[in-house]
Amino acid sequence: MVVPAQYPLGEIDSMAKKASLKALKKFTGVYFRESASKKWRERPDRCYWIVFKEPETRKIHKERCGWTSEGWTPEKAQRKRYELLEKVQTGAYKSKKRRKQDAMILGELFEKFYLPWAKENKIRSRDDFYMYRKWLKRSLGKKSLSEISPLDLERLKKSMQKAGKSDSTTKHALCLVRQMYNRRGSVAST
Repeated sequence: MVVPAQYPLGEIDSMAKKASLKALKKFTGVYFRESASKKWRERPDRCYWIVFKEPETRKIHKERCGWTSEGWTPEKAQRKRYELLEKVQTGAYKSKKRRKQDAMILGELFEKFYLPWAKENKIRSRDDFYMYRKWLKRSLGKKSLSEISPLDLERLKKSMQKAGKSDSTTKHALCLVRQMYNRRGSVAST
């Protein structure tokens, strides 16, 4: 392949990624893509992908496994596909988008996404800022969204009541957490 001098190496790889995946006939749902620039054992390195359909939403999901040079084989990719299909059947599967959202910590969600949205769309966004700074940042700010449990919210509620805060203030703090969780759906699209 003749590569024009105007394209840096990273753009060539991205162009190769846009090429279609090739199926492996022996392994159902396992595909590969050969790299234009990476070599392994004097052959183009292969990146293995698995494809499966989620029965409820009927969406086709495509997940990258890894490169041959990293130790991936079609057999290993097919085992991973079977594990994911088992998770899909049991309801334990989370898409990449959902895993990315769950890995985010509450403080990051508030400061990068919720607060700018609140400043634009709410009349009194500073109340949310003060509530977060005073009550939520200390107890929940460093926890990932998937780690926050109902028990954590009950502890927050109890500490606010112990400090003499009214029921409406406590409710406002819990509503703020709920609003942040509801806003996370729009985080993945930004």
